[in-house]
Amino acid sequence: MKTALSILIILVMAEFQTACNRQKPTTVLFENKGYHIPYQLQKPEKVIELPNELNEISGLDFYENNQLACIQDEKGMIYIVDIARQKVVRKIKFEKKGDYEGIEIVDHIAWVLKSNGNLFRIKDFDDTDNINVKIYKTSLSKRNNAEGIGYSRKNDRLLIACKGYPYINKKKGKHKKAVYGFDIHNKELREIPEFIINLDSIKKNINYSRMAQTSDELLSFFNPDEGDVSFQPSGIAVHPQNGNIYLIASVGKLLVVLNEKGAIQSIIRLDNSVFKQPEGICFDKKGNLFISNEGKTGKATIIKFSKI
Repeated sequence: MKTALSILIILVMAEFQTACNRQKPTTVLFENKGYHIPYQLQKPEKVIELPNELNEISGLDFYENNQLACIQDEKGMIYIVDIARQKVVRKIKFEKKGDYEGIEIVDHIAWVLKSNGNLFRIKDFDDTDNINVKIYKTSLSKRNNAEGIGYSRKNDRLLIACKGYPYINKKKGKHKKAVYGFDIHNKELREIPEFIINLDSIKKNINYSRMAQTSDELLSFFNPDEGDVSFQPSGIAVHPQNGNIYLIASVGKLLVVLNEKGAIQSIIRLDNSVFKQPEGICFDKKGNLFISNEGKTGKATIIKFSKI
């Protein structure tokens, strides 16, 4: 159990880490040769303010037309947000309270991710009277802290990004983060990660300061299960046109783009004034990008970026 002193130190260092990111504009820190991210992340096309009931929005996915399906921490509810009208137009209750972190819609079935790695398959969620919910328990645990869910149509797998410990077993992985695959056909988690992200390779390309490193090391010391906190994925999405994988992190304020094989294509530092607490990420069928921010100091938002 953490002592009061430990908690105080964690809070102070977290604020220090935020201060390190403050006033830094959105900047491309690294791009692989031949790749260029097709979004101007410093110029949102639209910023949608959300009602208080979505203040802790933790995940979103494209639903249909101008609508997004959203969830938030602690409530077993799917919220349908009309982005043209900028309002919640429907609510679908699927479970009691819990720590829900992501949502992905595949062939009219909603999959909701819980932080302990459990998946909720929600059939007929658009028909309140006939909603069908089934829970799939995976080998992941709270220690892995599953925070993001996406879908690879090419492999017919859900992709689960872990904010915390990267491995299911006791293997060391302090400076790594993992993305796991859940086979939709067999309804099983593949226990070997789809991708392992080496955080040292990220830090090498982002001009990682000694001051920031010291802050992260202290935070990691008091949160050993979290490992290296320089980049902690909070959302994941697969681009519908090229298969690239986008990982967003509120802790670290970074967007990392991988190709289908897991090689880093781009690293972008996110402007703290625009991306106050980015937790969710998704695309529509045209490749437009949506990023959600929890209402850290004001209204929660969904930000839209058109593909260049």
